[in-house]
Amino acid sequence: MMLAGAHLHLGRITDANAHFAEIIAAHDPDHLLHLQESQGVNYAAHARAWQAHALWCLGYPQQALSSGLDAVKLVQDLDQPFNQTLVSAYLALLQQLRADEAVAREHAEQALELASKYQAPYYRAWADIFVSYALALEHPDEERIGRLRGSIADFKASGARLRLPYYLSLLALGYGKAGRAEEGLACIDEALSEARAHNERWWDAELHRMRGEFLLLHGADASDGEAALLRAISIARSQQARSLELRATMSLARLWITQHRSDDARRRLKDVYSWFTEGLETPDLQAARLLLAQL
Repeated sequence: MMLAGAHLHLGRITDANAHFAEIIAAHDPDHLLHLQESQGVNYAAHARAWQAHALWCLGYPQQALSSGLDAVKLVQDLDQPFNQTLVSAYLALLQQLRADEAVAREHAEQALELASKYQAPYYRAWADIFVSYALALEHPDEERIGRLRGSIADFKASGARLRLPYYLSLLALGYGKAGRAEEGLACIDEALSEARAHNERWWDAELHRMRGEFLLLHGADASDGEAALLRAISIARSQQARSLELRATMSLARLWITQHRSDDARRRLKDVYSWFTEGLETPDLQAARLLLAQL
């Protein structure tokens, strides 16, 4: 299980997905019960919840959602409050990955309620970041952005670092929504520094995509923004992270439209979009389809 998680966060996403699938396939009820009684973790549920994140990155948003919901179903009828908290937090993150903000907020609030009730501090900090992000996205004023900064600071104060680059990218999005590009860019630079320091690479493509977007918003030379977006695409391809490649390609296409390169933008985006066979009604794929129609 720890090997699978390590592969995911190192950016070896296909390896991680294969390990999670192996764990799920090797289902041994007696062994799982023994581990649960000795450690408190339902690994059958945890594997499905964590695999959902790998599946989304690889470009399978519907399979990812099914995996996340299966994890919830496994523990919802059992007297396993810690595991209910765990899978609820993972599902909230998945919905945020899928860019379904309203559903993500609902699941984040559920996870925060469970983590508070059952005194699971790590998952409480995790869920609180998502609730704070949802509030900041709704009204990106200083009070709500400050709450999100505070939630991330509380997470760091616990000594935890896993997914910190991802959480910092949420803070950057809050600043972006408020039109504060310079502060958003500073968050992305901090996130990239954290990623390098701890070799957490699964979110690198999105961080470079966002860096390109913020550079352009901040008035940097278009070539600098384009270079960041091309790097994002290169990283996503190396990790076979199709969902992140799609986002970066959409950002590049929008830039190329302003440079009168619509034909290049259309060809490039069409190549990436046509790979997807599921999750076509998720926000990212809807946005890609709309952009293609405009092109």
